[in-house]
Amino acid sequence: MANGPPTPLALDEVIDDRYRLVRELAAGGMGVVYEAEHLGLQKRVALKLLLSDVADVPGMAQRFEREARATSRLDHEHVVRVTDFGRTATGSPYIVMELLVGRSLGDVLEAEGRLAPARTVAIGKQMLAGLGAAHEQGLVHRDLKPDNIFLCDRGEKVKVLDFGIAAFRGPQVATKLTRTGSVMGTPAYMAPEQAMGRGELDARTDLHAVGAMLYEMLAGHPPYLGENYNQILHAVLTGKPARLEEVRPGLAPSLYAAVTRALAPDPDDRFATAADFAAALSGEIAAPAFRMPSKLAVTDLREPTATPARAVAVAPTASYALPTPAASPAAPPPARPAAVEPLALELDRPAPPLPAPTADVAVGAPAPASRRVAWIFAGLAALGVAGAGGWWALRPANVTIDLVAVPDGARLLLDGTPILGRRLLLPRSAAAHLLVVERRREGRRTIRFDASRDRQLDVTREGAP
Repeated sequence: MANGPPTPLALDEVIDDRYRLVRELAAGGMGVVYEAEHLGLQKRVALKLLLSDVADVPGMAQRFEREARATSRLDHEHVVRVTDFGRTATGSPYIVMELLVGRSLGDVLEAEGRLAPARTVAIGKQMLAGLGAAHEQGLVHRDLKPDNIFLCDRGEKVKVLDFGIAAFRGPQVATKLTRTGSVMGTPAYMAPEQAMGRGELDARTDLHAVGAMLYEMLAGHPPYLGENYNQILHAVLTGKPARLEEVRPGLAPSLYAAVTRALAPDPDDRFATAADFAAALSGEIAAPAFRMPSKLAVTDLREPTATPARAVAVAPTASYALPTPAASPAAPPPARPAAVEPLALELDRPAPPLPAPTADVAVGAPAPASRRVAWIFAGLAALGVAGAGGWWALRPANVTIDLVAVPDGARLLLDGTPILGRRLLLPRSAAAHLLVVERRREGRRTIRFDASRDRQLDVTREGAP
């Protein structure tokens, strides 16, 4: 376990003989963003540094480097400009970007709640313009959320940020970081096909996230609600959002139609391109009438395969009920859930069927007694193997991790995701997880553990359990 402040570098420190750190702009469980000065150009930039203990987690450094490469390929006024990538003397990777002045859309929604329809449409069209440029190059963002949309002070110009889990469509992106069976993204803004862990996602997945953000800007809360990651993911897979007409009455019918179409569970029912979505927001084209199904079945979203994957167990328990948005416009909107960083949930597959035994005795001919005895023992052995295989295939898909000895006032982050409870329900996996415990005036602790079995995790211990 590592102890110490979340900021790993001192101000005025010079990185790669080029960038002098001026001040800290933001810090979290995954990294720190600084305002820095390029010494040669005497120009202020933003420097995003991945924390060293996070960079040690398998795949995180590659994901960070891929963000730099993906964003640097885009040159659009509504996408943040990346100018450099490198590593510090200690090996921590960093990205250099243009320095923006303003607030994230997440901060705006936290402070103001619902936004005016005209302002919502203006922000949405700029988001779609930036995404359209990315989609034209085959780049799918896959983690759009209010915290990744920046509103610059000057004219509230929109910039799309953080292409950290983006993927290029095509053969060049077959990497273990985005393999089929992994759920990556932020659940409140995920499309159902992304929540199911499908490997092949396209622009329509991003357009669903834009629809979810437009819904939140108008309603004051996201379309899918829940108390934790799994509850929200379950709502995305099986539920449907409250009709925007009931949550925020009095808006233009074309705006209702555009947002509803973008949130369609089936990608074929959504807009095909960002340009089409933007035109519908402007009223230039009419969004075809679309009505949410009364109930969304998880199996309807699954692609047909020879051995279909079983969905990760994210069903709610009997002890909770999903909150229902208030129908009255006068009622205060529900609090916006805390922003979460991407998580990866693995979908396990059923064990392959056992091969059928073959016989070398002619059909209809009586088998010798010795062979009958051999067949009996072979049958018993096969039943034992089948029973063991069945137990392995049907074992619980999730494990329970109970956090004990959590200090009062501590802030917990699981793989960068803020968590509130003291019991974690995680997909069974031997992959490493990173738990960060932050407490004011006591610094920061990290624990690495796996979710291969149920256990208690003492957060005061140093090192992995």
